[in-house]
Amino acid sequence: ATRLLRFLQAERPGALVCTQAFPCGMFADAKARGDIAVPLIAVVTDYAVHAYWVYDQVDLYVVPSEEARAQLLSCGVPASKVLVLGIPISPRFRDKEDPTRIKPEYGLSTELPLVLLMGGGHGLGPIEKIVDELDRLDTPFEIVAVTGTNANLKRALDKKQKYLRKTLHAYGYLSDVAPLMSVADVLVSKPGGLTISEAMASTLPMVLIDPLPGQEARNTEFLLRENVSVLAEDAGGVARQVKAWLLDGRLLEGMRERIGQLRRPDSAALISEEIWKRAGAASLAV
Repeated sequence: ATRLLRFLQAERPGALVCTQAFPCGMFADAKARGDIAVPLIAVVTDYAVHAYWVYDQVDLYVVPSEEARAQLLSCGVPASKVLVLGIPISPRFRDKEDPTRIKPEYGLSTELPLVLLMGGGHGLGPIEKIVDELDRLDTPFEIVAVTGTNANLKRALDKKQKYLRKTLHAYGYLSDVAPLMSVADVLVSKPGGLTISEAMASTLPMVLIDPLPGQEARNTEFLLRENVSVLAEDAGGVARQVKAWLLDGRLLEGMRERIGQLRRPDSAALISEEIWKRAGAASLAV
């Protein structure tokens, strides 16, 4: 903390923005001691807010939902300090891509539905088991699995490809998943805050798997209450839900319509504007 404060005093930023609770608490303490005096902005990147975010010294909270705003107000945060602007994501997720252009770039058929599997940046979750269950379905579709940094999973899926009836495309870490989300019909994923925000911006129906206790579990509760996703208990449950959606387009369309009411594709731009408003006048205390 001491080294970081020296860095801040040298750089003299106009504002501090925290997208994680622990640095927010550290800077709040520094403000309370008088070591820094610039606006402190907390950008909450999950759909629920826990107590580690709450400090009197935070000048602005940006949250993704009215429910998260209510949670902060119940902890005593003034309403004037809380804005509902969404979770900041790339504007790349705003617009739908043309599947006839994007799918051939990934070697995908333009005629078949696409099921996208993701396990976050580390490729967590029962992705291999889900591939096996999906492959047993008679419903025609293709599968893309993004394994992140999980090299073992990537190798296992590469070996599995030649034994599958379905076409499977396995990718490691991708810096830009917006094109795939844009042309996919269903996303199967863990419910991390950024991933589900990107999926909603893409109006992409989600089957959620293996939420971790804490924030992922709370993200899941929010999405289920809003009826914009489903939670599968296991790989077989994933396959059953995918089949139901692909066989009845009305179910998918209804899910897309509900997602469209919650999507916030311009969140990053709106949050940036609010940061900019607050960054100009203040300076670090010497």
